[in-house]
Amino acid sequence: MKKFNVMLAALALCATSPVFAAPTAATQQTTVTATNSGTDTLTVTGNLSVDFVNAEFGTTPQAAGSATVSYETQDNTADGDRSITVALALNGNLTTLPAGLTIRLTPTVGTAAAGSGGTGATVNFTGTDLAGKNLITGIAQFTTGGNASVAYSVIASRGFENFSGTLTYTIGTGL
Repeated sequence: MKKFNVMLAALALCATSPVFAAPTAATQQTTVTATNSGTDTLTVTGNLSVDFVNAEFGTTPQAAGSATVSYETQDNTADGDRSITVALALNGNLTTLPAGLTIRLTPTVGTAAAGSGGTGATVNFTGTDLAGKNLITGIAQFTTGGNASVAYSVIASRGFENFSGTLTYTIGTGL
């Protein structure tokens, strides 16, 4: 009888001991979601204004002010590099610049905090050629701290009627 009690005690000890219990694993999963709600941004400050007086007509560009351009490309809805385009709209019923007149924009692109700040190219508006043109190209997607300065100049080979208009800058996938 003593052997039987010892065996029962040993079996009871094995059944309750964690050392002899089978290991179990528990896993838990959770979903990870990240949304980029950022949009491309563009800020332009500065105006173009020039006043020609006697003897200033010819082929020499007249300084007409400058603009500061700041931009970031955070939008993830369009793939690839971005561009900043600029178009000219004349006020009133005008659809063409006066004969012999050219408006020139010359950008100088700075460095960007992240990504490529892009490459600038001189843009000229003459006659009826006022549609959007690429001013800065090759701006990498997700660039922060992009900046440029744009020097404005006007060339008038002869006299002209006074006019005014608006330069519109746009950031996007370019032309």
